[in-house]
Amino acid sequence: MKDLKKIKMKFVAKSWTGMSVILILGLAITLLLYTGELNSVEQKINSVLKESSLERIQAIKQEINENLNINIAIAAFYQASNFVTREEFSIFVSRYFDTHTGIQALEWIPIVQSSEKEEFIKRAQDDGFVDFQFREKNPEGEMVPVEPRAKYYPVFYIEPFSGNEKAFGFDLGSNPARLEAIAKAVNTGKLTVTGKINLVQKSNIEPGILVFEPIFENRAKGKINRNSQVTEDSNVVGFALGVYSINALLTSALIEYPDVGLNISLFDLSAPSGSDFLTAINDLKDNQELTRLYSLSTLLEGVHFSQRLVVADRTWELVFTPRKKFLAAIPNRSKFILISWLSMTLVMMIAYGIIFTSLTTRKKGKQKSRMMAEEVRQFIETSNAPIFGIDNNGNIDEWNQTSETLIGYKKMEVIGKNLVMEFVADDMRESVKEVFDKALNGHPTVNYEVPMYTKKGKQVMILLNTSTRRDVEGDITGVVGIGHDITEHINYREHLEELVDERTKKLTEYLAETEEARDYMDGILKAVADGLIVTDMDNRVLMMNRAAENLLDVRFSEVINRPIDFAIKDETLREKIKETLSRKTTGYSFDFEWAGESKSKDILRARTSVILDKHGEQTGVIIIFHNVTHEREIDKMKNEFISMAAHELRTPLTSIRGFSEILLTRDKLKLSDKRKYLTYIQDQSEVLSKIISDLLDISRIESGKSFVLHKDSCLLGDAIKQIARPYIEKMPKNSIRVHLPKKKIELFLDKEKMGQALENLLSNAIKYSPDNVDIDITAKIKDEHLHVIMEDRGIGMTHDQLEKIYDKFYRADVSNTSITGTGLGLSIAKAIIEAHEGKIWIESKFGKGTKVSFSIPIFDAKGTVKIKRTEVDEKSVSKDLN
Repeated sequence: MKDLKKIKMKFVAKSWTGMSVILILGLAITLLLYTGELNSVEQKINSVLKESSLERIQAIKQEINENLNINIAIAAFYQASNFVTREEFSIFVSRYFDTHTGIQALEWIPIVQSSEKEEFIKRAQDDGFVDFQFREKNPEGEMVPVEPRAKYYPVFYIEPFSGNEKAFGFDLGSNPARLEAIAKAVNTGKLTVTGKINLVQKSNIEPGILVFEPIFENRAKGKINRNSQVTEDSNVVGFALGVYSINALLTSALIEYPDVGLNISLFDLSAPSGSDFLTAINDLKDNQELTRLYSLSTLLEGVHFSQRLVVADRTWELVFTPRKKFLAAIPNRSKFILISWLSMTLVMMIAYGIIFTSLTTRKKGKQKSRMMAEEVRQFIETSNAPIFGIDNNGNIDEWNQTSETLIGYKKMEVIGKNLVMEFVADDMRESVKEVFDKALNGHPTVNYEVPMYTKKGKQVMILLNTSTRRDVEGDITGVVGIGHDITEHINYREHLEELVDERTKKLTEYLAETEEARDYMDGILKAVADGLIVTDMDNRVLMMNRAAENLLDVRFSEVINRPIDFAIKDETLREKIKETLSRKTTGYSFDFEWAGESKSKDILRARTSVILDKHGEQTGVIIIFHNVTHEREIDKMKNEFISMAAHELRTPLTSIRGFSEILLTRDKLKLSDKRKYLTYIQDQSEVLSKIISDLLDISRIESGKSFVLHKDSCLLGDAIKQIARPYIEKMPKNSIRVHLPKKKIELFLDKEKMGQALENLLSNAIKYSPDNVDIDITAKIKDEHLHVIMEDRGIGMTHDQLEKIYDKFYRADVSNTSITGTGLGLSIAKAIIEAHEGKIWIESKFGKGTKVSFSIPIFDAKGTVKIKRTEVDEKSVSKDLN
């Protein structure tokens, strides 16, 4: 009996020892896998939390900067004007309210001395606010008239007025927090932001912030730069004030971002501890939970992502923490792993117990063994995880109810079928078979993703764990597989991957577009005809276009990121540009001479323009070199023309006025004297008329209007003789010889205009020829054209003078003031000849004379050629042409 007891105790001990080993190993593996999955999930949470937070932080930064810039814009608006009316203020600020919903109000706060108080009150009342007064809050929170003070800071202009009526006239100097911010803005001269305060126009549960931008009085010395050091000369006359609802500011920034389950908390690190909380966006209702959420130290102990923001003179911190909605979107298989491995451990313990009991208690009967096996079967069948088994050939020999539900096949439909060949996707068969083969060799696999087909042809993803199956002798008989349906998790993961790919693709496109736009702008700047140099605030060269390279004879690649001294070789120009850059102002310019490719020096103008970033900060300077040589020449020609025209008009006018005065004041003049004086007046009137006619003709030419020709028939000889005869009679010092064809030639042209052209040419020949020097006028017919040559043996012209001879108002010898004329004769003659479809050319040598030639086609009234041969009379015509 005692021996039997010992045998039973030994049996029980062995049984519990084996099961304990299985339990410990199972729990150890389960804990290891569970911990690994939790770490993986935590990493995913932190990664997605960071990505989502950074997107929203960027949007919040941009919204805050844009709102701060509104105050700067209002201050600039005031700085640019001596006085801003209430209506002008309303029109200027109204543009901001639709795009920035975080704005509670935009205000103009003047600094009012006690002696000016009544004047400001009257001004507001004149604007229609008859009840306007300077007000403050009493201890009970009621608005009452202000106590006497040396200075007041009233809300004088406020937009929108509706909803902000309580704040109108409120003296900001009556509140310590507001007064502290005002003092800081005055002392620093820069944008100042308050901590969280209770707004006058809002309830205490809706805190806000105030943003002060000081506005300086315009001085005779110029306007004060908001970035410069405030000095004793600075005079702050008021503030551009922005009133913002903190919660609305965040909501406005994140309006385009969907709710992904994040709590967003905002803290003011510049505020005292305990009052640093500003606002939060969350879905919590419980006050206790809200109190915990608003503690920065508590938030930073848990899962979070935070980043600090510099807001003017304060430092804020944004903290993002995940909610259940956010965590639920992150795939988490830890529970499945825990359940699966605990189930497998339990199965193995039961199997071990069954096998051990079966081996040691076989004598107790087959009925008890069947009952034990039935219990194992029942456990397998009712497990919530799909469990299946395959034999050594890969054929299914076990298939529980969960497998039936998931795959859709009943147990009887799959028994004996090859699991890999029948139910696994083609592209995964080899890798899945390798997993089972390893298990058949005693090497189980953990967390292997297997795609399987359901009865309806749908593919599901199974997270599979395999274990080697052995018989009582320890021989391998097959594989047991325990799985978990992770199809939804895979789909979610693929969706996330698609989103990431899509975001990556868009980012790549944006970068490509940005690069293309940058290259395009770079190409435009480099193609600008004027020289262009861009420097940073330290005068280092950032960009230089080709025109500047050619102008300064230096390559951009040699001087990039180097001081501008290296780009300019000429010492005088270098010092001028360095002085210009040191001013850091827009619109400063200076002129300088520069020897270009030609021998003559060009006049260039250098002009600067300051580059500002979106915050109004100076980031660099642009220098543009523009060639103003042509403009200077035009100015010189204009001045010379005015001087010449005044002289040419004064001379005949003086004669006309003088002789007219004689005729009017002297009653006893002889008839012959009267006739002589009237003749002088007539001659000078013709000179004056010719000058005016030349000016009108050149004005018509300049405006793009060609001459209107009134063609008629005339004889060649008569036309030339008519022009030459008056000069021969009046100027006997020159011998004028005319050479005409023997046969009378009939021409069809505008006699008046062509006569004007011939007279201009002959007048020039006479004016620029010394006394007793012959002038030859030759006309001949050649190649269906009339050729006229007017040759003198006068002073002639140099090559440079010859190049400018057709320029308007140009006179070849301006040093000789005795030679009269407007400098328009040749320009008008050229236009008249070209109007007749002809051309003109000039040959001249300095000191030897000038030959002017022109030709026009010969047509009759019907437009056909009338003469086709050359007939020239080489005889000189005497002074008397009759």
